[in-house]
Amino acid sequence: MRAEIFLAGGQTHSRHLMDLVAQVLHRAGWTVADVDGFAATCGPGSFTGLRIGLATINGLGLARGKPVAGVSTLDALAMPCGASGMPVYALLEARRDEVYWARYRDVGGALQREGRGAVAPLETVLALVNEPACFVGNAALRRQKEIVGRLGRRARIAPTVLHTVRGYAVALLANGQFEGGRSVAAGRLLPDYVRQADAQLNFRPGAFPGH
Repeated sequence: MRAEIFLAGGQTHSRHLMDLVAQVLHRAGWTVADVDGFAATCGPGSFTGLRIGLATINGLGLARGKPVAGVSTLDALAMPCGASGMPVYALLEARRDEVYWARYRDVGGALQREGRGAVAPLETVLALVNEPACFVGNAALRRQKEIVGRLGRRARIAPTVLHTVRGYAVALLANGQFEGGRSVAAGRLLPDYVRQADAQLNFRPGAFPGH
């Protein structure tokens, strides 16, 4: 990895994303023309944040004629925890008292996801845990008392620094897609929301005049 910038703050992506792209390229000693491919997390996560990030990556790829790759947010969270030697549960807040989640295990020295990411109440996820496991993600950090209270010594909460997706994890996972021929053409990278937006879930035919 040549350079990474990690920013924690309340500003939206649209206010600082391109400035950060310029900064990290400068620190790497590159220009955008030196980049062979672009990548971003594709979900789950904030619907607005995902749209901004993917639109930026698709735009950069189109402008430079380069491929793009989308990385699961849960995969990027779990990857740094592979050295724990135990199953890893990546947990992200999904509101409505639910979490986005996925379980990972070490297979031949590489952390592999079991199935697809899903959304469920935290208690449903914890009911599946029957062995010592590592928990990572903002939901694991915010709800660690509930996790430890339910699982006791079976629960291992990842260090605080690992509960936010890091650029290096996205880059390493995306590089595997580029090398394996699994990238996509710029403009075709789509978000994986895992569940519908609140507006879609709450819509009922006939709820509005004329429908």
